[in-house]
Amino acid sequence: MNKVILIGRVGTEPKSKKDYCQVRLAVDNKYKKKSGELVNNVEWFNIAGFGDIGNNMSSTLSVGDLVKFEGRLQSSKYVDSNGVKRTSWSVIPDNFERVNSPQKEKEFQHLNIVGKDIYTRVRD
Repeated sequence: MNKVILIGRVGTEPKSKKDYCQVRLAVDNKYKKKSGELVNNVEWFNIAGFGDIGNNMSSTLSVGDLVKFEGRLQSSKYVDSNGVKRTSWSVIPDNFERVNSPQKEKEFQHLNIVGKDIYTRVRD
């Protein structure tokens, strides 16, 4: 099964054409090291919406919006300008939901550093 669920903030203005929209999504990866140091790595994801999803992304999303995407991963192979074979990954959403309202943000508050329980992973 190829299923991806991401919740993050839109990091770029939507780039859109007819029935297509692309954004970059910034997703926090917060954890606590054994030393007690808090670390927040940001992972960036390409989101590529097609058809109605792409049109809705284009008309409703802006930089900074908190959004939940559900979809699948898709790879694309290409050769860069130096002749090196590369693979690019994108998330193709089946649906998305803006979670900017105070009520929705409360539902997803567990994604923020609220207390010690959020730090379940330990890394060196």
